[in-house]
Amino acid sequence: MPHPEEFDFEELAELIYPQVSGFYAEPDAETLRRVLEDGLTLEQAAGLVIGDTIQVYTQEKSATEGIASSFILNPDWRHVRDYIADMLHQVFVSHLPQFQAEAGKRQMPMHDLAAGIVVAAVKKYLQSGEKEEVNHPIPEQHHDLDIGL
Repeated sequence: MPHPEEFDFEELAELIYPQVSGFYAEPDAETLRRVLEDGLTLEQAAGLVIGDTIQVYTQEKSATEGIASSFILNPDWRHVRDYIADMLHQVFVSHLPQFQAEAGKRQMPMHDLAAGIVVAAVKKYLQSGEKEEVNHPIPEQHHDLDIGL
C-alpha cells in the first residue's frame, strides 16, 4: 500500500479547484442548461463531474506511475460522487450562512472554500475508506450519466 507522500493530492486539488469555480464562480449558460435538462441540481452535477475527474486521475496515476489508485482498495466511486454532491449542498444550500461567514473570516471566495472542503474530504475517504453519511445523494438513475461538461 502506498504512503501518503506517494500520492499527490496537491496535483489533484489543482484539478478540483477550477471545476468548483466553473460551477459556482463562473457558470456558463450551457452548463446550467445541461444540468437543468438532466434534472440535476448544480451540486449533483458537480458531484458527478468532480467525482469522474478524481476517478480518472487516480486510475491514470496508478497506470502510469505504478502506485495504487488510492490508499484503499476498490474505492466506492458512487459514494465519492454522492459525498461531493452532499458537501457542496451543505456549503451552498443548507448551511450557506455559516460557510459564508467562514469564507469571510478567511477572506476567500466561497468556491475556494468549497473546493478545499471537497479535497480534504475526498483525501480522508481515500486514506481511511470510512464512509461518511450522505444526506443529499445523486439520484440513482443519474450515477452513470455523462453530462458532457
